[in-house]
Amino acid sequence: MIRALAHGGKHRIWSSARPDPSSILLVPFADGIGDFVNMLPIIRAVRERYPNSRLTVVASQHARHLLTDSSINLVTPSWLRRESDPRLARWRWLLSQRLVASASWFGLRIELGRFDLTINLFKAWEHGVPFARDWTPQVPSRPGAVHTLDFLADHLAVWDVHLPLASRAPRLATRPEARAWAADAWERLSIGDRPVVGLVPASNMMIKQWPISAWARLNDALRRRGLQTVLFIPSPEHPYARLLTLTEHPPVPITTDLPRVAAALERCRLVIGVDTGLLHMAAALGISYVGLFGPTNPDMTGPYDRTDGICVVAPFAKIRQCGGCWKSFKYEDDRCHALSQGSCIGALDVSAVLRIVEALLSRKAAVANAAPSGQSVRVRNRD
Repeated sequence: MIRALAHGGKHRIWSSARPDPSSILLVPFADGIGDFVNMLPIIRAVRERYPNSRLTVVASQHARHLLTDSSINLVTPSWLRRESDPRLARWRWLLSQRLVASASWFGLRIELGRFDLTINLFKAWEHGVPFARDWTPQVPSRPGAVHTLDFLADHLAVWDVHLPLASRAPRLATRPEARAWAADAWERLSIGDRPVVGLVPASNMMIKQWPISAWARLNDALRRRGLQTVLFIPSPEHPYARLLTLTEHPPVPITTDLPRVAAALERCRLVIGVDTGLLHMAAALGISYVGLFGPTNPDMTGPYDRTDGICVVAPFAKIRQCGGCWKSFKYEDDRCHALSQGSCIGALDVSAVLRIVEALLSRKAAVANAAPSGQSVRVRNRD
């Protein structure tokens, strides 16, 4: 029996025999761009189950660019509108994330008021997912990890919401004005009809970022193969903008708002990215992708749809210090405790990534034998 973790500490199951609630508050499990992409099928399922209820979703500002259903009210609480104080980060570990999740209903009640039904996926996730066991990918791989979307979809039964397996893959739709902008940008930047590979090196966390030197080598290798590369960066001042000067054949930089980013991703033949929101967006747009993973497990947090995508895990055999890696994400210290510089994603070799990219682009039978779509790949670097 699935136990509900909603409305404070009470275990509460919403029965189909009860009248539908007039108001529902849906609290996502996390607030990143990729997290909200994974929330899209859940939001749709809740809306379909309770079509006449006033549905409010707690979300960061970027969610307004990803959700097109105007019947859903998005609200951004005060703590999601301000930057966290770096001076407090060193003390963050003193406060259990489970405790924060359990108390979240109280803060939301004070700021947003009372709702007939609260679907608190933040609390369900924090209390139900075995982070210590599954957050960090093991090499060789350890079976049994459950994707976050599957865990949450199964847990929705608590609130009499059902999301079948066939309906769980997130889907994004680009906006007409954004598509028009992307078409104009392609012409203005003289990209033409050449096949485009999108590069997504930036992440909100340093330990998820592949070294800039590796990106430079990958970019030049792709350009030598006749592919046009496009670099997605948050701003012209971002550290990865240095790729424009470190490469023999610089990629075309794209820095714009999220709807236009989605339209630009949609024009790519392939997207290569670290574990970040734009990689999830590319998968939800139906674009082929290669995801680069080090400290995070793609079987748990990677793009859900593996129909035409591959997640590559760095061949770094985890040591004792890696056991608490998940706490670097929970408590925002953004630090690898196993290595003095960088993180395990640095063990991912450019040639290994390039082989998988070429296989995916070629669509040959070799893909099925070497690195089939639909699974995570633990690569072995060549000397």
